[in-house]
Amino acid sequence: MPLVAIGSPSPSAIRHVGDEGGCSPAPSSPAIIAPGAGEPLLTDGQKIALLKMRRSDWAKAIVSKLKQIGSCAVAGDDFLSLVPLKLAISKGSFHVLTPSGRWRADQVAIQVARALGLHVITYDWTGPGRPCFVRCTCGFSVHRQQRHKHLLSRAGANHLAFVASRQAVNA
Repeated sequence: MPLVAIGSPSPSAIRHVGDEGGCSPAPSSPAIIAPGAGEPLLTDGQKIALLKMRRSDWAKAIVSKLKQIGSCAVAGDDFLSLVPLKLAISKGSFHVLTPSGRWRADQVAIQVARALGLHVITYDWTGPGRPCFVRCTCGFSVHRQQRHKHLLSRAGANHLAFVASRQAVNA
């Protein structure tokens, strides 16, 4: 499948999503993710609940892909079970992620994207005096000073072009 751009260039964020079609077939669920030391083992439903609650660019792209392949089933108990793990706080009829829950959701998004062969690129233009950066779920990242932020768009496009060329060679 070719690389697809999602969204439009804006000062706040640009997103690109792509599949590495030449890789191994996509797993039926993101169950291949193993937690790090001291992290609770999450079920597939809990991982998807974290991604749905996170609503970041990466999480939205991953949930969209999981819906396409039909492994995006989540129950209300999956959201409730995140509260005792201190990954979410119950706010009555809905739940909000804690800071550690947001971090864990980002880690789940990165690991699921890698398992599915997705490349989701996010641009962060930050603020004055801080470096801007582009990063991909595959681990690719580039940081530039504010005065060189025009180079970030090129770096992201070059990364996606490189991934596309690897797909063409592997096909």
